[in-house]
Amino acid sequence: MSLDISIYTPGRFSYLMNEPFAEELWNFISDETQIEKMTLATAQGLPAIEFFLNELEMRFDVHLKSENYPKEDVGILANNMIKQVMQHNGYVYTACGLCPAGKYIKMSGVYTTPE
Repeated sequence: MSLDISIYTPGRFSYLMNEPFAEELWNFISDETQIEKMTLATAQGLPAIEFFLNELEMRFDVHLKSENYPKEDVGILANNMIKQVMQHNGYVYTACGLCPAGKYIKMSGVYTTPE
């Protein structure tokens, strides 16, 4: 079960939230399975997206490469959603990490638990 989309604050990505894929993206990212993967990646000092990056890119490929949105905005939206999910779960953003395996998303947040 995923987190309710009402906790997400889109900021500059409000225009994307009107797109049908936005809620699907949120539900994917905030699902318990992805949260577990983010937690595991964080424990290993990796970007939170590390263990589901390929799945996300395959599933949302058409939107990530779409010319209907400014370059990289869908990937940045995904990272913004990840950041808010991680913060909701008590994690703190510490840095931006490289994602060399990413086709579209080349960087993502690295998190830690508060001390």
